[in-house]
Amino acid sequence: MLLSPPDADARSVSGKLEIGAGLNARGETVLRHQYHSVPFHLSKAYWDGQALLVQVVNPTAGIFQGDYMESRVVLDEGTSVLITSPSAARTHTQRNRGEARADDALLEQSFDVAGNSWLEVFPELLIPQTGSVFRQKTEINVAEGGELYFVEMLAPGRLAHGESLAYDRLEWSFVLNHQGRPAAIERARVEPPQSCWMLQVPEWEQAFYGAAWIVSPALKELPESVFTELEDLAGERSHLGVSRVSPEILAIKILSESSRELRQLNARVREIMTPFLPRLRSTPRKL
Repeated sequence: MLLSPPDADARSVSGKLEIGAGLNARGETVLRHQYHSVPFHLSKAYWDGQALLVQVVNPTAGIFQGDYMESRVVLDEGTSVLITSPSAARTHTQRNRGEARADDALLEQSFDVAGNSWLEVFPELLIPQTGSVFRQKTEINVAEGGELYFVEMLAPGRLAHGESLAYDRLEWSFVLNHQGRPAAIERARVEPPQSCWMLQVPEWEQAFYGAAWIVSPALKELPESVFTELEDLAGERSHLGVSRVSPEILAIKILSESSRELRQLNARVREIMTPFLPRLRSTPRKL
């Protein structure tokens, strides 16, 4: 359940995004409801024959201290939606660093996937800049027969500016409910340099993190050879692990030394999974 927004001052924004997907008379997915306010903006949705492509844009310079963002996506039964973004999300340096404050930048997002519907979420990188604080809370509810492909990517910082793990704090929580029951819960709090071991690899200058959560009844029949094929994607400068959370849920985690390799690995994972999840044929970067 989403929380009430924190107190904000005149330099902060409190924005909301609501997307409701339904079917038209031709059986195509359409937006039956949409609402957005700064810092959210929606491009015109596009039906590509198998999924409705929706691009979520942040027209501001990024995410600042005190900004509160609430996002809710609801899919009716039988719908098919791909949500993506055209550029990375950036969190900026907080004001008066070192002082105790209650106005962290916060994103709370929820996704409800009905039976026989498909949701893919494939945003660009999150780049936390020096001195920034950011919290993200995600809750996903997938009904029986629903399908999900949910991706997250995290950069260590603005490497072009010599920043790596220079942010003050990053917190995220993730809850995946399947058929009305909790299937996965993750929480992390990273405060460099003390608690960032999970985002560091010995002998690497930096590490980019990626995760893909996949839910589908088709995964019950997934050949064991696919697990080997996925894990073989890892190289000298990347690590990839696959976990079967349940017969219908997979978790794939990636660490890579470069953003380019992280994107390439994500693309290869999608290619390998597409024969079993045909709606992955929609292109998340082509709108």
